[in-house]
Amino acid sequence: MAKDENPKSYAAMSVSDVAELLGLTDRQVRNLINDKGLPATNDGRGFVLDWPTTLEWYAGYRSTQKCGNGGNRRPETGQNDEDEQPETFNEAILRKTRAEADLKELQLARERGEVAAIADVERVLTGANKAIQTRILALPASLSTQLLGIDDRNRIFTILDRSMRELLTNLARINAIQEARAIEPESEDE
Repeated sequence: MAKDENPKSYAAMSVSDVAELLGLTDRQVRNLINDKGLPATNDGRGFVLDWPTTLEWYAGYRSTQKCGNGGNRRPETGQNDEDEQPETFNEAILRKTRAEADLKELQLARERGEVAAIADVERVLTGANKAIQTRILALPASLSTQLLGIDDRNRIFTILDRSMRELLTNLARINAIQEARAIEPESEDE
């Protein structure tokens, strides 16, 4: 919707216009119309919405949705029941103590090398993939000199079979961490 449009056009807005104003996607607005009852009329070309009515309906709809756990509800209970008692101070302290203990266990596991950061895993996998790619791409150059001038189909098959098995054996022996460390200086230069 253009910013310089006349405010009178708010009486008949498209799904795209409403989506832009509400910070939603067109599909979300259409789902609200079809599934939740957002008032709209269909003029044959698409849905037409009245902005004041739409805004009022959407505010009411959002206010009835339950988000979060109310800040002091027991996390393991799932849904917020109206008759559920708020968490007591002692229960909150116990929950906090458990969370801190879990965090300390995670830190200890990280120090022991039992846990790895996602970025480190991605770096190691990238290094291993690069090593695999390099070895596979080197195969045709290696084979071209070995196969040059050979007319015997069985001999060609034997050479190809041996080379592929050798390549696969080498790929199975790749130390991903070592390969990642070998490639690391190259990626810093780029």
